[in-house]
Amino acid sequence: MKNIVDYIKKKLFKVEFYDSVENIPIYNYWKTEETGELKYLAVGKDYEKAFFYDPAEALKAWDKVNKSYLDVFGVSDHYKDVLMLQREVVLNDYIWHTQREPIAKVYAREAQKQLDSMKKDESVQVDKNDQIFMIEKEMGFEVDIKTMTIKKFYSYIKGINKLAKKINNGKKA
Repeated sequence: MKNIVDYIKKKLFKVEFYDSVENIPIYNYWKTEETGELKYLAVGKDYEKAFFYDPAEALKAWDKVNKSYLDVFGVSDHYKDVLMLQREVVLNDYIWHTQREPIAKVYAREAQKQLDSMKKDESVQVDKNDQIFMIEKEMGFEVDIKTMTIKKFYSYIKGINKLAKKINNGKKA
């Protein structure tokens, strides 16, 4: 009976998900990353209010977003480890909630502990507000993190960093 109800909900309450760095706003990416809540991948929803979405479809979309992130930007080994732990937390949490597999809850908890430990141990953490400030200062416009995509945001950061290196190398010469 539960499967029939879920099937009907999927058909009646179709939810579209962000699935690429080309279309997900930086705000939604950061919120999903920080909270582990896949609801932030839903397009055009009021995230403060409850709404139905298929967690399995949201997880597929999150995987696509992260794959496109890797394809476009590449990442450090540290960030790869963080992504894998986040995926493990979300996946095992999903298995626990849908299939009630007790071991999944344990795996999710352990992965979360590792993730929390890694985040505490980060010696150089880039402040998101500093990045926003840098873009606004150097580019001369206000950043709207609820509409600016990940790709555009990090392209600006990359461009500003290249410009800064060029200026610094010019001063040394």
